[in-house]
Amino acid sequence: MKSPLLISILLLSSITINAQWVDDTSINNPICVANNYQVDLRMMEDGLGGFFLVWKDYRNGTPDIFAQRVNALGEKLWATDGVPVCSNSSDQSTPGLISDGADGIIVSWSDWRSGIERDIYAQRLNGDGQPLWIWDGVVVVNKTTREHNQRMVMDGQGGAIVVFEQKNSATYNWELWAQRIDANGNGVWNPGGIPVTTILSEHLNERIQSDGQGGVYIAFQDFRNGIDYDVYVQHLGPNGEYLWGTGVLACNATGTQTNPKIDPDPNGGVVVAWTDKRNMVDYDIYAQRIDFNGNLLWGAGGKAVCSVPGNQSAVDLLSNEVVNGVILTWKDERTGVDYDIYCNRLDWEGNQTWTMNGMPVCVNAGDQINPNITGDGYGGAAIVWQDQTTGNFDIRMQRIYAEGYIQYPISGKIISDAISDQSSPKSCSTELGVAVFAWEDNRTGLADVYCAKVQFGGPWVNVDETALRQSNAYPNPFLESIRFSALGNDWKEISIFSTLGQLQFREQTTREQMEIDAGDWNPGCYWVQIKQHHGMEVFQIMKQ
Repeated sequence: MKSPLLISILLLSSITINAQWVDDTSINNPICVANNYQVDLRMMEDGLGGFFLVWKDYRNGTPDIFAQRVNALGEKLWATDGVPVCSNSSDQSTPGLISDGADGIIVSWSDWRSGIERDIYAQRLNGDGQPLWIWDGVVVVNKTTREHNQRMVMDGQGGAIVVFEQKNSATYNWELWAQRIDANGNGVWNPGGIPVTTILSEHLNERIQSDGQGGVYIAFQDFRNGIDYDVYVQHLGPNGEYLWGTGVLACNATGTQTNPKIDPDPNGGVVVAWTDKRNMVDYDIYAQRIDFNGNLLWGAGGKAVCSVPGNQSAVDLLSNEVVNGVILTWKDERTGVDYDIYCNRLDWEGNQTWTMNGMPVCVNAGDQINPNITGDGYGGAAIVWQDQTTGNFDIRMQRIYAEGYIQYPISGKIISDAISDQSSPKSCSTELGVAVFAWEDNRTGLADVYCAKVQFGGPWVNVDETALRQSNAYPNPFLESIRFSALGNDWKEISIFSTLGQLQFREQTTREQMEIDAGDWNPGCYWVQIKQHHGMEVFQIMKQ
């Protein structure tokens, strides 16, 4: 009895392109094409099939903060080129974005209006884009020192917890501080906020995650050992309580650990990933899981995600109950030539479940950088990146099924290949099997904001491959060998390629059956190409 072949079936039998969404990759959907530059964008889903965007906008000369809402049909719901969040005549930069829990958003930014140093301001917009707090925003913190690089999470009561970097005027170290603001924009904690840790050292590059109970987890790089950076995680309660003392050391390995990212686990804890130089040669990717009480679940040194030679960096991660583990993506220099995009999945025990040290998402010529990940709704992920295959930077994406299969060819699906450069892509999942991407776009010579929507459909399902193909492969996935059979005497040649495009096997044949010994093949996905007298079939197989 042969095994059914695991193949991709789109649960959406047909894709209807609404007139508002443009599927021409050289045109796309403009979000803002106002005068001058629009850069540094953030986006998130609105819970109704659409999404919100905020960005830094130079239309008035000095940078302001603008926002837009787009519905599921691709229609812009606010002013054509966005509504002002803050248009004060001073410099506003680095916008942040979260939901207010009531169909609106809270936006934060770094603000120079004092003329002394940068401070942190915030504004709340309702679902129609109308400001709910004072015009040009409320003060979150305005000290004589510099405050910038702020991050936010919802506090569960219509407000936000804001974490930011602050320059210590005595030591010149960067420190991390936090403030909570209520649904009316009023400060809740001490004026000026509270330090994230009471340890006097440099700590910066924070990433934060709600604890689901009105508090916040904060991952950051910390220099308290006086030799190099380590990754610590703090847990602040809704009243600013230090629930994890001065912070939990996520990794005790030697060398430098920097640039952490953080996402939730299903039991109230978090998963943290970072770039790691414990080998003292180059950067790898490691991860740690920490429970609600601050206990390390993946050992004192964390778990390796990728530790091959060459630099791996710019990690992004996706962790939730649907994924049932954590999917990570990063840019990878293992070839020594240019950067590619790789990904891997860890289960809740920290074991690599796809391919040891990661499977390639895109290994095109030129650099692939700035990966950004969002869920596909079925336990897999959609990964978007900035791609230099054709010379200029374009935007491409790939969908990874929960089983580790890729949906599109290894070169990726083109999202935008307009003239000039497209860069810094962001993504969010708006519906099951749907993702939206936005990016900075230089097609006019000045950076604007564009977006695109991709409907990639449902999960992998088991079906009898005889109903769909003239050639069978079984078992699939396989361990040591794989068998192929034809329904008729129609074969001319069978070729198998790795996802890197390397030829793994080729034979010209007219046989109707063939078994291939693959015991020495590396685990991962492979492409099968079968040339027939009446056409050609291409499909994927996977070695476990």
